[in-house]
Amino acid sequence: MNRHLFSIKELSSTELQELVDRTIQMGQSESHAGLLAQKNVGLYFKLPSTRTKTSYTLAASNLGASMVTYHPDELQLVTGETIEDTARILGEYLDVLVIRCHHIDEVRMFAEPNKMSVINASTVEEHPSQIIGDLAAIKERFNRLESIKILFIGEGGDIATSLLFAGSKAPGMELHFLMPPEYSLNKEVLNDAEELYRESSSTFKIHHDPQRFLDKVDVIYTTRWRRMGDEPSPDWREAFKGFQVTTELLNRMSASSSTIFMHDLPAERGAEVDGNVLDDARSIIDQQARNKYTSAKALLAWCLSS
Repeated sequence: MNRHLFSIKELSSTELQELVDRTIQMGQSESHAGLLAQKNVGLYFKLPSTRTKTSYTLAASNLGASMVTYHPDELQLVTGETIEDTARILGEYLDVLVIRCHHIDEVRMFAEPNKMSVINASTVEEHPSQIIGDLAAIKERFNRLESIKILFIGEGGDIATSLLFAGSKAPGMELHFLMPPEYSLNKEVLNDAEELYRESSSTFKIHHDPQRFLDKVDVIYTTRWRRMGDEPSPDWREAFKGFQVTTELLNRMSASSSTIFMHDLPAERGAEVDGNVLDDARSIIDQQARNKYTSAKALLAWCLSS
């Protein structure tokens, strides 16, 4: 059976730790060249991408795989061929297909013939490879994931969901989510999370008032308010007032001088985050971007390892 990455929720704690550690190892050595020689990797991105597409392209090349990129209008899907038929035939050529599309159900459909591994490179629901790279960055900074205290500020979208699921698999991690009530995590996600956290030593809590959150944290993480360029409603900017990460907020919520700021990018300077925070010495956004490349290598190798 092929290995797939659809959701952080579906990984075991051991698998997640393995992927985080492998991401770190891939960044420490270039001795992995040729690891995927004679393997074929396809990239199918229906939505915009700068870092993720570049990362998987270079990762496949660096590991020695042959690669083909499909643009949204290139596959016969646009002429009426079904996803099932397309996936069955692509499975005759490819060992891994990396997909960015709107919904995870479409990603799963490409995997149903089970002839090739499939990686979710971001959907509305989740962005699992981003969070694997981010956890690696946190571990590199603190030398652990256990008992790290994280504050996520922003929309309850793909990044928040993947982070929430990941937290249940890192012993003692404490996650706080600060978000407008109307842009919080959805009920189905919260139900899944509550089940995961019942068997975990980690905790999570949802908050809606930036002025009442007085905790000190190790990690402050935000993401773009308008995911994939969407505008949820005409008054969305009003709903997010007070949720911008400023230098004052960063200072107020930092547990120590080692507290870090994270953003998955792209960022809208002056919206979800002040430009000074992105450029602050505590910001590790460049490291996060590098880790997208090393996590892409780790995931490709993991999918094709027995």
